[in-house]
Amino acid sequence: MPLQAYAIPAYQFYIKLCKTNRPPHSAVRAPGKFESPLIMEHIIEHVAARLNLDPVTVRELNFLKAPPSGACFTKEQKRLQLLASMQ
Repeated sequence: MPLQAYAIPAYQFYIKLCKTNRPPHSAVRAPGKFESPLIMEHIIEHVAARLNLDPVTVRELNFLKAPPSGACFTKEQKRLQLLASMQ
């Protein structure tokens, strides 16, 4: 499952964290992993309805784009690039 399907730079949210003495109510390692895509799809549907557009069009406009050619590096290339920037 991809971590994220859409690139939406104008999307912003705020999180409040709290610490309690209660155990978690989740039996999975990554709570929210399945809820997050559902929420994002609901947001896409809402935006499409608000703009009077087809939801498929809104999804396609916001899909992640492939990185430019040469943007992906191997670990060795990243290490060499980091060493070069430190000199």
